[in-house]
Amino acid sequence: MHRARLALIAALAVVAVIVTYVVVDRISTTPEPDAEAFCDEIESIAELDAALGNLDTAAVQAAIPHLESLELASPLEIRAQVTTLRTTVESLATTMAEAPSGDTEAIEAAWRTRQADVEAIAEASAAVVAYTQRTCGVALGSTGTTTGTSPRGTSTTATTVLGGP
Repeated sequence: MHRARLALIAALAVVAVIVTYVVVDRISTTPEPDAEAFCDEIESIAELDAALGNLDTAAVQAAIPHLESLELASPLEIRAQVTTLRTTVESLATTMAEAPSGDTEAIEAAWRTRQADVEAIAEASAAVVAYTQRTCGVALGSTGTTTGTSPRGTSTTATTVLGGP
């Protein structure tokens, strides 16, 4: 019984050391929220709209950690908008990963489930694009929502996440 207790204490001590190491490492590599850190991070996701437009699941999933870093680096004046974009991209990435390869129907369905959020997504995108232009001197491209007709002849609405070309 005494040995089991010592083994448990030793295991807990090892876990505590590992958790401490991970937390300290994360804190030391997490950018402080400020404009300079934001500008450094925004470059890592500059091609996100192209990845979404091309339905490039791997590229969209690869962008998520960069969006998380961007969110952490975002000054308070723009953080809520970056959070909106991050959660949108995460949702779409999950749908893209679960859809059979090349299944654009499933991805279009994911966008349809977000139609209630289109205005908020467009506003967040426009705010991030404007903030990036003003603060970093980087033009991410056109912003907002485009309404048109799909190849099937149905009305479509697409919102660029970061103001793609």
